[in-house]
Amino acid sequence: MDQSENRKEHYQERFDRDERLIPGELSTTLAALKTDVEWIKEKLKSMDSLFVTQAEFVPVRMIAFGLVGILLASVVVALFTLLLNHGR
Repeated sequence: MDQSENRKEHYQERFDRDERLIPGELSTTLAALKTDVEWIKEKLKSMDSLFVTQAEFVPVRMIAFGLVGILLASVVVALFTLLLNHGR
C-alpha cells in the first residue's frame, strides 16, 4: 500500500471515531496534528523544485512578449503594404 492510501485510511479512521474527546486523547490528537503538519511541510519543501518563482519567470515573459510584439508588428506592416500596393 502506498503512502497516499495510508493517509486516506488514517484520516478515515479519524473521522469515523466519535466526535467526543476524552482528556487523555486530546494530547494524542495534538500529537497527530503536529505529525500531519510536519508531513505537509515536508511535502511543500519537496514541491519547491517543481515551480518557478516570479523573479525567475520575468525573463521568459519578456522574451515571449517581445516575440509576439514583433510578430504582430510584422502582420500590421504586411497589411499596410498590401493596402498601399493594391491601389497601384
